[in-house]
Amino acid sequence: AAFLTRAMRLARRHLLLLAGLAGVRARAQSSSEAVVKARLVLNLLRFTQWPAASGDARLLGVAVRSESQRDAFAELEGQNVAGKPLHVVLNPATLPAGCRALYVEADAERSAAALLAAATALPVLTVGDGDGFIGRGMVGLVNVNDAIRFEVNLARLRANQLSLPSQVLRLAQTVRE
Repeated sequence: AAFLTRAMRLARRHLLLLAGLAGVRARAQSSSEAVVKARLVLNLLRFTQWPAASGDARLLGVAVRSESQRDAFAELEGQNVAGKPLHVVLNPATLPAGCRALYVEADAERSAAALLAAATALPVLTVGDGDGFIGRGMVGLVNVNDAIRFEVNLARLRANQLSLPSQVLRLAQTVRE
């Protein structure tokens, strides 16, 4: 009975994810692109699986230059991620202790090079919107026919002991092994 309850909870989570990510295309036309990107990152955080030893901190580092992206990611403060409130650190000088994810805007990628380098040795989900970001990070946000989609570098995820459910990977524009 306990196994069935757990399986039902997991199935419910996956359905909510699919509904949330499927709605990103529709919202991309009615909301600002920055808000759509922030919400997509939030959904990815909710379904990323970290190693047990990485702790309970729900901390998102955000390296951005544009005001719209800064505002959109600041709105994520306090959102629920795995039963805990998310804390957003905007433009940190160094990777914050306990950081679970790092988002890097294309225009801020050069100034965030040290943050990305620090994240490569830790179980930190790296997400960015620069061209070819999955060559440098784990998840890249791309604009495809006026819809924000994502690409996944599965090898980088696994190297950092992270995983995404298969339902999420099926929604990706590209999954690179």
